[in-house]
Amino acid sequence: MIILSLITIASLSWVVLKKLKFSYSIGLVIVGLIVGVIANVYQGQLNYVGIRLSYDVVLYLILPILIFDAALNVNSKVLFKNMVPIALLLVVGVLVSAFVIGGLLSWTMGFYFGAMLLFGIIISAVDPVAILALFNEVGAPKRLRAIIEGESMSNDSTVIVLFSIVLALTYHTPDITLSIPTEILRMIKILFGGTAVGIVVGFVGAFFCKMDKDGREYQIILSIIMAYSSFIGAETLHLSGVMAALSAGVVFSLKAEDVIRRRNREQVETFWEFFTFIANSFIFLLMGITQANIFIESQFSAQAAIAVPVSIAILIFARYLSVMTCFVPYNFFVRKRRPELRIPHSYSLIFTWGALRGAFPAALVLTIPLDYPLRDIIVQLTFSYILFSLLVQGTSVKELMKKLKIEPDDPDIDESTCSRKLYSFPNNGIVDLIISKVVKHCEEEGFYVRTKTIEEYPDKEHIKEYVMKMRDNLFLFRVTNHHIEVLADQGDISYANTIIYETIIELNQSLSSIVEVMKPDSINQIIREDDEDNETNFDFMKYLCKNCMAVPLINNEKNAAIRELTDIMQINGKFASRQDVFDAVIEREKSMSTGLGEGVAFPHARTDAVETICAAIGISHKGIEFGAIDKKPVYIVVVILSPTKDCAPHLQFLAEMSKVLSKPEVREKFINAKNNDELYKILEERDW
Repeated sequence: MIILSLITIASLSWVVLKKLKFSYSIGLVIVGLIVGVIANVYQGQLNYVGIRLSYDVVLYLILPILIFDAALNVNSKVLFKNMVPIALLLVVGVLVSAFVIGGLLSWTMGFYFGAMLLFGIIISAVDPVAILALFNEVGAPKRLRAIIEGESMSNDSTVIVLFSIVLALTYHTPDITLSIPTEILRMIKILFGGTAVGIVVGFVGAFFCKMDKDGREYQIILSIIMAYSSFIGAETLHLSGVMAALSAGVVFSLKAEDVIRRRNREQVETFWEFFTFIANSFIFLLMGITQANIFIESQFSAQAAIAVPVSIAILIFARYLSVMTCFVPYNFFVRKRRPELRIPHSYSLIFTWGALRGAFPAALVLTIPLDYPLRDIIVQLTFSYILFSLLVQGTSVKELMKKLKIEPDDPDIDESTCSRKLYSFPNNGIVDLIISKVVKHCEEEGFYVRTKTIEEYPDKEHIKEYVMKMRDNLFLFRVTNHHIEVLADQGDISYANTIIYETIIELNQSLSSIVEVMKPDSINQIIREDDEDNETNFDFMKYLCKNCMAVPLINNEKNAAIRELTDIMQINGKFASRQDVFDAVIEREKSMSTGLGEGVAFPHARTDAVETICAAIGISHKGIEFGAIDKKPVYIVVVILSPTKDCAPHLQFLAEMSKVLSKPEVREKFINAKNNDELYKILEERDW
């Protein structure tokens, strides 16, 4: 019941927080705090009192999910390119931060240095759970994300080794013997040993996936096994489970194109998105409940109350100092050889303010023995800063990024450096036809295709983007009303353009084979044969009235003539919203002209503005340029409207009128009509 209630609370919170446009992960911590306080008030009715976010729950249940999912989506090129700053942060950064925190807290508050050093190590662990959730929500440039996520997912080995050393030194001082070289080798063994375990699991899992490339459910189960077996296997061998899960996920991601069918990849990724959502929901909700329980149970002394704000200021300063200690020498060494690798100061500020603490330090601090000196102070300081980190820093990172002019989430392709080519076409119909063939071609070639619709662009156009990815090839096809824009790296643009050329040539060959059928004479012959073979009982006259005719049309321009006929129908009470109807007809006309040739056009649309089918007929004695398929002027314009919910009468009316007007003698009578009465009489008599 507790698990079910937590899922229910998380689901309801998601709806509310989405409406409020508030961070889901941080919002859940607040909800958890509220639940924890209420549970302590109503201890007899609620069973949340005593719930703790334990080290084992975080380490063995939640982290494998989050790390493996992050690895599936990580940009391996960006990650490997930034391994040096990541390595500096996870070793030098942690050491500088821990010693600055321990020294300043010991000096300002008079606390035992050993205990404060232990606290400094615990709180220096940038939490992967909180970081991954935050940066998925706010967005950030790929490089910034890669470095801070790489640090958060790698610093567990450093922190755990340092934690165990300092805990042993300060808790059982007489019994401890310490060898610095041995401990450094131990840390390297934990880090690289975990990586090796993950690589092995990744390749083995990819091999088994390839045995059934079509088995979607089988592949999902295998990916779960890979995530947990790599993590637990490494931890059992006293190696880094985080690095193992990360390595397994990266290997699986790189091999996915070869071992999983393209149509299954999206389902596998969707499953992991869902799995991660559930894991995040539980961990942040439990974090809030745990913190509420601990704060209520703890006795805050005056000294602790003063220590909390002092420790927060020291922690922020220590983080900034540790970041600059790593990045200043790094920038100095790359400034001439690889200036593009320099890390700007604005990134350093985000690394300082956005380095959230969460479940990992919360779980780690609870493993300190109960009789450890100043344990209560360490726990209170840890949870106080975690709350500050999530509720203050986490909610303001996005705003800080705006002030520092750091753009959210880079697109799939860096448009500032890529090449591009723009193709223009006569109408939307041709664009849709070409892009559908391009997508099919890419899928058959083995590309992973991801589609996204962008509703709001500066020009307010409705835009669709198709991202095509296969190994090192990456294209973006951006589709607007009459255009297809191709974006790719300079080395790939020729490949992408070739796909467009081949598609156009293939379509041209296909259309040329039916060009005879598309000629007006052939179409009219088909209609006449259909008329002879298939008599219908459809009476189109009940949808026409004398007042819904315009003989002659006042306007001889296409859109103006359509508006004139829709105005006539609106005046005669056929519908209320004239503009909506006109827009619907013109939108249909944009995709393909309804000029069928031989002087006839049937502008039509399905719209919710009408309750039943209605029509209007206009005769132009001068002729209207309609873009007809025979390139000739149009003299007879029939506007047909029908409700969206029922298309059958619409099609019947259109078919029947097409049969009537396919006969040259009938068209001549229509065109020679001098007024509405004369045209209506021709229709009533039906002498054709």
